[in-house]
Amino acid sequence: MECIDTFIIIMLAVCVTAGAVNLLMELKRDLMMMQQNSYRNERYMRWLRTSGDTTSWLRLAALIVFFLMLFPNAGLTLSCACALLLFIFNILKLSTATYKKPLVWTPRARRIYGVAVGIALICCVGAWFLSGHPVFMLAFMVALYLLSHVLVC
Repeated sequence: MECIDTFIIIMLAVCVTAGAVNLLMELKRDLMMMQQNSYRNERYMRWLRTSGDTTSWLRLAALIVFFLMLFPNAGLTLSCACALLLFIFNILKLSTATYKKPLVWTPRARRIYGVAVGIALICCVGAWFLSGHPVFMLAFMVALYLLSHVLVC
């Protein structure tokens, strides 16, 4: 029994770490796109509508994983495995992507990124403390990945 508990704790730690890396990379990419649209929300929203990024297969899979994690009979191991696969796929996608103009870390970009990361951190930690269950924190990480475009605006 103690071995199973240790496995679950390690799996949760790996999932939370992968989720944090995924969220940081996704927020950085969204900020880069916001910067390329001159920090103007209307241009950024127009880019979102035409880019197809909000309805990509990875975002749709994240939506399925999010609802799976909210389903009480899904189980901790299945929820963690699905979230981990999602996070790893997105991390690999973002780490291999090349862009014409990389993000320039101006003071404005640092402030926007800091606020977005702060909001994400407050939401995830708050979800864990309010629910008392780490799966809800992972579910919030998936939800924040789904809503990362909004956090940057």
